[in-house]
Amino acid sequence: MSANNERTLDYSAVLAARDVAIESELGNIAKGGFIASLDHLLRNPMNSILGMLSLLDESDLDENQKGYVNSALEAAGYLMTTIDAITDFPLDSNEIDLQKKPFDLFKAGKNVIQALSGAAAAKNVGLQFEYEADTPTIVLGDAMKLQQVLAKIMEHAILETEKGSVRLDTSSTAKGDDGALVKLSVSSTSCDLSKTSAFSSFDFADAELDSERRRVKLELAVCQRIVECMGGSIEIASSGDKGEIILSILFNEPSASKLDEIANKRVDEKPSTSSPFKKIFNGIHVLLAEDDQINQILAVAFLTKLGGSIDTADNGKEAFDKFREKDYDIVLLDCEMPVMNGFEAAKSIRDFEKESGTGRKTPIIAMTAYAARGDRENCLASGMDDHVPKPITLDLLASIAEKHIFQNR
Repeated sequence: MSANNERTLDYSAVLAARDVAIESELGNIAKGGFIASLDHLLRNPMNSILGMLSLLDESDLDENQKGYVNSALEAAGYLMTTIDAITDFPLDSNEIDLQKKPFDLFKAGKNVIQALSGAAAAKNVGLQFEYEADTPTIVLGDAMKLQQVLAKIMEHAILETEKGSVRLDTSSTAKGDDGALVKLSVSSTSCDLSKTSAFSSFDFADAELDSERRRVKLELAVCQRIVECMGGSIEIASSGDKGEIILSILFNEPSASKLDEIANKRVDEKPSTSSPFKKIFNGIHVLLAEDDQINQILAVAFLTKLGGSIDTADNGKEAFDKFREKDYDIVLLDCEMPVMNGFEAAKSIRDFEKESGTGRKTPIIAMTAYAARGDRENCLASGMDDHVPKPITLDLLASIAEKHIFQNR
């Protein structure tokens, strides 16, 4: 083979590799756009559902009706957890941002069990959760990412289990100065997970896999990558007729002073039912811009219950026009609206404030279904002071008032 032919072949290989890289990147962009759009489409109706159920829960209902509403609220809450997980699950396993904050490990495991209860019930599969006494309760780490990994592994375990139950066992060993080595084990009472096709290997680069199996392998490979970024590992263990998936992660524990602070905070926390009766918006003039009529009605009901005086606008242009005519203590803006969106409205309000020369800077809060990465930064860049993703609750509105109105007075 001549040198020229070799160079030609090498160049062709480079072009082929480039095309694969471009296709992969375009696929990631497309998936990211799809998930962001899906997240936005789901959050708006979920805001209405959760909000209206909350209002109904406070009305004069009999005991049975209360039970129905509470069940619906609980199911909607689990659905919101799933929506959050879909939005935040990394598409590119090479770019995983991890937080290191104190969280309740027991509660994290319980959240996963609750979130998957519907999927398990649909297959008539039970869910069990065992938490050994030697396992630390409060640890430092990324609670959301850990729950995503556990949920994804347990989801596939449920799919592989035809009868019996799927178990999550938590134990701890090697507790020392560096922290506690926590083992989270997922197993099935009726099948050896180590021998099932989904868990046989975390290597998904197999040309013989169909598209569904390739997706499963990719998800599990991302799970493995997340755990590795946490400093842990995932292994597939088999003993006798039992096979299990074991996550081993060395968790640091908060300092004694931090644990005391967390404990005191829990004691001081008031039940969420207290906020609806606190007129925290008394004397506060609110401008609310929301084009979705159900969400607008819901926000007005919440703000009225909290004692606020509310003017509404159906789009950003109408909100800006009203802002020029009247002084407001706070502006709540949806981001996606007709005529003028929330970003443009916020910029127009800030420009108007500068031109007026009064030095006034009214708090502007994005109250929006945009909750993906980068959305908060986009809101702040447009001149807003905060970004609050839907669903909106009475407690959330009360905290907005406390943070952006009363602390600045």
